[in-house]
Amino acid sequence: MSISSMKQALEALESVEKVNGWNKDSIVGRHCAQSAHLLRQAIAGAEDKDADEWYETLLWGRQEPVAWAEFTKDYVAVCNESFENAIPLYATPPKREWVGLATEEAREFYESDLSREELIHKIDEFLQEKNI
Repeated sequence: MSISSMKQALEALESVEKVNGWNKDSIVGRHCAQSAHLLRQAIAGAEDKDADEWYETLLWGRQEPVAWAEFTKDYVAVCNESFENAIPLYATPPKREWVGLATEEAREFYESDLSREELIHKIDEFLQEKNI
């Protein structure tokens, strides 16, 4: 989520609080208050970091790079410290959220004239494409 999106979400929560107030004894009130608090922390943290570092943290989580590399058509340079034009390398790939079939996509498959085996194969190919 971008900093501007976080600020927009916080602004929406704060306007609801001004209009309706949050009953901090209710589950919804506690959830809204906690969400606003977490958004303020995330905004402050994102504004304190430079944009590249903030994006890497968002993408990779809080893990540290294990090395840095520069790739050109002639060579690959790898080092255990950061250097100019280097990109960080991580031990664990970024976490990706699985994307399943949307209702309309599932309906299209359901209404197709494919055999069960063909249908399974087509759905499998389709999901692999969506999750590359």
